[in-house]
Amino acid sequence: MINLEKYIKEIKIKNDAKDVPVFACLIKNEKIIFKAYNNSYKKWKITGHAEINVINKASQKNKSGNLSEYTLFTTLEPCLMCYGAIKQAKINNVTYLTENIKMSFRNYVNIDEIKIDIKKLDNSKTEANYIKIISDFFKKKRN
Repeated sequence: MINLEKYIKEIKIKNDAKDVPVFACLIKNEKIIFKAYNNSYKKWKITGHAEINVINKASQKNKSGNLSEYTLFTTLEPCLMCYGAIKQAKINNVTYLTENIKMSFRNYVNIDEIKIDIKKLDNSKTEANYIKIISDFFKKKRN
């Protein structure tokens, strides 16, 4: 299994306290090939979600919109916009660390109709560390 803990810690270092701390990567043959973070506020791009950023990186590098050979991992369950990008990129496997209670695509789409294998990672220690990071981010933002 890939050591995701170090990437979760990187979120703290890379985040400038404006963007929601989310990490996403594309995995192939048990290796992280591409990685990205949220940069919506830093770059003033509504589409600057980590999932879309990593999909764009891979598509540009591969000169292809077909990323079906990769598995997408993200720390936060994809929103509806990211779900659309995942479908467009033909990514069939998605794993996320924690639920996205406010922006989950499942709030809008019937989960039974989804043809993507999407599952929650079962790693309570890493999830707890990430939940603390994202909770601290929003506490600081509210102050």
